Amino acid sequence: MLTYEQIELIQNDFLQEAIHSPRLLMDMASMESYLAESYGERILIELLQNADDAQSTKAILLKENGTVIFANNGRPFSADDLMAICRSGASKKDRGTDIGYRGVGFKSTTALTNDIIISSGDAAFEFSKQECAQKLNLKINQVPTVRIPLACDKTNMDDSLLRRIEELHEKGYTTVFIFQNSKADIIDEEIHTFDISSLLFLRNLTELVIEGTEYNARREESDAGLNVFLTMQGYSAQWWLPFGKSDCNFAFKVENGEVVACSPKEAVYHCYLPTLETCPFLFKVNADFSTDPSRKHITLDARTKACLQELVASLITLIQSITDGNVRQKKVLGILTSRNSYNQVASEFYDQFHRQMLKEVSIKLQNGGSVKISEYRVFGNTLSLNEKAYIREKSNYFSAVSSVCDGVSFEQFAERYSKRQFTENDYLALTKDTEFVRECDSRLLAKIYAITAHSFYQLSKFGEEMPSFSDCLIPEAGKVLPIEEQSSTDEEFTETLKNCITKEEWKWFAPLAKTNIEVFEEEKKQPKRAVKAPKATLTKWKSAEQQCADIEKIMGNNASCVGNQNLGYDVVSKTPNGETRYIEVKLLSSDSGTFSLTSNEYATAHQLGESYILCLMVQSETGIAVTYIRNPIETVQLEKRVKQWEWFCSGFDGERQFYPY
Repeated sequence: MLTYEQIELIQNDFLQEAIHSPRLLMDMASMESYLAESYGERILIELLQNADDAQSTKAILLKENGTVIFANNGRPFSADDLMAICRSGASKKDRGTDIGYRGVGFKSTTALTNDIIISSGDAAFEFSKQECAQKLNLKINQVPTVRIPLACDKTNMDDSLLRRIEELHEKGYTTVFIFQNSKADIIDEEIHTFDISSLLFLRNLTELVIEGTEYNARREESDAGLNVFLTMQGYSAQWWLPFGKSDCNFAFKVENGEVVACSPKEAVYHCYLPTLETCPFLFKVNADFSTDPSRKHITLDARTKACLQELVASLITLIQSITDGNVRQKKVLGILTSRNSYNQVASEFYDQFHRQMLKEVSIKLQNGGSVKISEYRVFGNTLSLNEKAYIREKSNYFSAVSSVCDGVSFEQFAERYSKRQFTENDYLALTKDTEFVRECDSRLLAKIYAITAHSFYQLSKFGEEMPSFSDCLIPEAGKVLPIEEQSSTDEEFTETLKNCITKEEWKWFAPLAKTNIEVFEEEKKQPKRAVKAPKATLTKWKSAEQQCADIEKIMGNNASCVGNQNLGYDVVSKTPNGETRYIEVKLLSSDSGTFSLTSNEYATAHQLGESYILCLMVQSETGIAVTYIRNPIETVQLEKRVKQWEWFCSGFDGERQFYPY
């Protein structure tokens, strides 16, 4: 504990140093003025950090007649603490564990006043710009405030101030900061904007009182991590920290016992206390990042990158535990499917996470096997997440190759990071699964039939051999019968099928299935006109963009080339169902060829999402092999390389087709 003898020794040492180095002292005065002007709005944050480092459990902030008072009940000042607060940035503390009182951070409090008294334990000392200037025979603007501590005899203090200090000590507050003649508007603004989540990643502080308003952070440890309950007048929130009190940690918001995405405003990085840097996903992140002196912004240096690597490793561990069925908070996975921020720090975190997750996360299957997340088979976009989860649960065919971690959140997560989809043969198998067809909702069954018919119809144009459809099943009056034995079905099935399939596709499928089910009403007969069927072949010497448009027309779409308009895509194609496809064409030298996106293409792909499609072409002497990739921002791994900005991909997987010349 600090003594008056130690204060006087430190005071004399700094006075002698100032006498022998007046130029250094003046430079420090200028630096202190700059810090106060630039970072003075983080005074309360700095005091809270120091209080927590001192193992305080409670703190209080008061304003009385132009004086701001802050007190905590942590470990009192030592001689080392006093030296640290006097020497700017010379603290020896291990950040987040020792008290330290960083000189640079504490100098921000001089934005409030040039006269600070600190009463800690049995001793008190003062920082006074005016008294130091008098002792050194210098002008007041030539000396810093927080440099030379002056022993402060409590018996000479103002009676009302002394009483207030003694009252706070009697209530258990061991250290009291007195900021006399304060600029109240500065602290008023900080109080007005104070975020209770500032208490979230602190280790010890559970109670903070600001002008009569009480802020609480109750912490409950469990095998699943740490639950923190934040409360204040009219507000309460729960956060889950899966790695307990670890410095590198995440905080997920919890409502009604379930993890939920927090608001974009809440999703910020913390360096124990919140910064202004937003996270790539809708949760909070904490680590011992490098920051600017204000602690508002994270500096992306080697220390920060090491913290991000540790955070990524922890997040991968959490994901693996969830997908293995060992952690119940599956909704964490859903939060990882939507990106929130693209700033520099967020991008560094996201890029590291995406690479490591595709490389390391494996999905445990119900059949006892496992696959990498990128190889896990998922459904297309026609079905809802609930419908997909239902199919996995009810169909033995699909459940065997499905994850032991089920549910909508996992399905959403798998779709975001997997590169493999179920094929038309998988959907066909569903239509032949007696028990599944018997229990399946008629609207979902109609969608499955529509996907099956559409997929095989497209393949038929290129001479692919077709399987048997006549043994597909339809429920009727509690029975399950082959589709060829039925001429009608319930209205919901028919209406849904009509909305999900084109007339041409059903006219092609129905005869092969040997069914008389009418989906589309018979049109009045019109005089027959000779219609030339489109050829499933391409003209060899056209440009890649023109050939893509021709392929789209073969598929029954209305397509046109727009590559010369610098829109971020080359072809616009509209399907008979009204879907608009924005297609960027890339001509590759081989199946293992690489491609890149320009900044314009990348931005357009991000904006259009599922409507943006890459068409990767490989030409040969006999025809063109085409791979379609929908929403490439989400479905392929892109690496940012500096040239002009472009996004580079060295490997891809998608739906491949071959078109002869």
